[in-house]
Amino acid sequence: MNYHGKQLQVKRVLNALGIRISQATSSEYYAHCPFHTDTNPSFAVNKKTGLWMCHKGCGAGNITQLWHLMTGDNMMASVRQLLQLASAYSQTEMLKLLNTQAFQPTTKYRQVVLENYDPAYIHPYWTETRGFDEPFSREWDVGYDKMRRAVVIPVRDPWGMVVGATRRLIHPLEGENKYHHDHGTPRNSILFGLHRAGNSRVLILTEGPTSCLRLHQYGFDNAVAVFGSSISAVQIRMVLQRAHTVTLFFDNDEAGAIATDKIATQLQDKMAVFIAKYPPDSTGCDPADLSVSQVRYALTNAMWYSLWLMQQCEVNSASN
Repeated sequence: MNYHGKQLQVKRVLNALGIRISQATSSEYYAHCPFHTDTNPSFAVNKKTGLWMCHKGCGAGNITQLWHLMTGDNMMASVRQLLQLASAYSQTEMLKLLNTQAFQPTTKYRQVVLENYDPAYIHPYWTETRGFDEPFSREWDVGYDKMRRAVVIPVRDPWGMVVGATRRLIHPLEGENKYHHDHGTPRNSILFGLHRAGNSRVLILTEGPTSCLRLHQYGFDNAVAVFGSSISAVQIRMVLQRAHTVTLFFDNDEAGAIATDKIATQLQDKMAVFIAKYPPDSTGCDPADLSVSQVRYALTNAMWYSLWLMQQCEVNSASN
């Protein structure tokens, strides 16, 4: 079967899960159901699609859900394990291959020199109010714009060249946007933080640079940001070139849910898509407001997009 662009043998998955095949037809494998005491093989798995069903009523689903139920791995970890099974390479060989395949985006970027930018000064708003570590902020060259009274976050291309900046106003006027982007910053053709995302084939997609930086400070260095509530065709291509799995971690409000649904719809046919699950005790509206334990909870309990969508429908139905 085709599993996110790789050929995955259903029989190999069953063997890895310890499910012994008792019978086989031209289209299906039959085994004793792993979810109940089964005297006759009632567990059927389609050879081509990996879809499974227990004829005694235990349930049905796809191959990822089967791995999740059998191993206890969350859905994101299940996809990683299945992709490793699908690969002809060992884990060491895969890492070596990834390290030697350079990322080659088609977009050409222009280096800029930032104006009204003091990299030597980090405003207390950033370190004390927002809680970003000063050494970490200096690693990302966060600075200050005295004229606008704004925190300056340089934007870099995939190789680390400065191509623009995002400025977070410390005291925005009523109704004024808190974030401003320097003219010419290629927001629609770049992923913020990609130059420091390492070789991970799993990306965390956030809405803006501040959320992305928060995740990096907590050690999630595979986080990137799309600069808003939409994703361009160029950004989609960049995501696909770098990853086979993505977790969307957008704002925890109605606008964030709409953006999550829109972007997940664009990506779901191309890769595995998960949605971060905000913890019950969360009072923050976006990832930048969460503690490290809350972020870890949200990513560990990330939901498969289809399951998240069903949950959203249930919530909307209940509210109506």
